[in-house]
Amino acid sequence: MIANLFIGCMVMSLSFVSLITYKLYIMKNTQIGLAILCLLIFGVFSSCEQESIEPANNDNQNLSLNDLPTLAQDYLNTNHTDVAICEIDQEEDGDEEYTYEVTLVGGLELYFDANGNFLFSEQDDDGECTGEDDDDGDDEDPSLEDLPQAIQDYLNTNHADVAICEIDQEEDGDEEYTYEVTLVGGLELYFDANGNFLFSEQDDDGEC
Repeated sequence: MIANLFIGCMVMSLSFVSLITYKLYIMKNTQIGLAILCLLIFGVFSSCEQESIEPANNDNQNLSLNDLPTLAQDYLNTNHTDVAICEIDQEEDGDEEYTYEVTLVGGLELYFDANGNFLFSEQDDDGECTGEDDDDGDDEDPSLEDLPQAIQDYLNTNHADVAICEIDQEEDGDEEYTYEVTLVGGLELYFDANGNFLFSEQDDDGEC
């Protein structure tokens, strides 16, 4: 009788211990799982936060004419309406006295403050906007001023914020057009002798 009671108590004790051990095992694994899950969530949020606040490496942001303040646009339209814009940059790090830098074809650099007020200008003959080429000089390409007024008006109205790469005049009469104006980016515009726009083509394999 006593032996049976002893054996029963031992079985109950072992069952209780096993139950407690199992619960502890589940709790331990659950805690480990929760800890791992928390670490993963923290890592994801940390990486997202780091990526979102990482500053850009570019000091300047390239803009179009319409992004400039109205005062700067008015200045350009008044003083340099016959010269195409090659590049527009915005200074964002505050290290310079100017905010906007507008480079015209030919290398003239114009500087404006944050409100669009003109500050000063510089001539850069070594930059990418000088308009110089490697031709032998046998034929002199016409400039913007040499084009009929109708072409100048068309360019100022439709492509004022895109620099002109090249202007050619067809003189042998073999083509249906007389003037070919190629913009930076490869867009070729064709006009007749009176300056009327005829058609356009995109050339992605040219020098522009």
